[in-house]
Amino acid sequence: MVNIDGYHLTLEDVVHVARHEEKVFLAAEGQQAVQRSNEWLKSILNSNQPYYGINTGFGIFADKHIPFEESARLSRN
Repeated sequence: MVNIDGYHLTLEDVVHVARHEEKVFLAAEGQQAVQRSNEWLKSILNSNQPYYGINTGFGIFADKHIPFEESARLSRN
């Protein structure tokens, strides 16, 4: 089993999961890191400060602000 803690993931671990269907366990440290990242992302999406590719377009559209309501569509595209 590959233990995801946010610090020790190796390329070999990724290969085992992707090619050999190795099971994955998300440790408490990994869960906390995901939560912190999610809170940070939400704060960006609710701010007016531009962050390239998160609440702005890409390339020539980098100066175009993407409203929070359209952020899921931006991510999917």
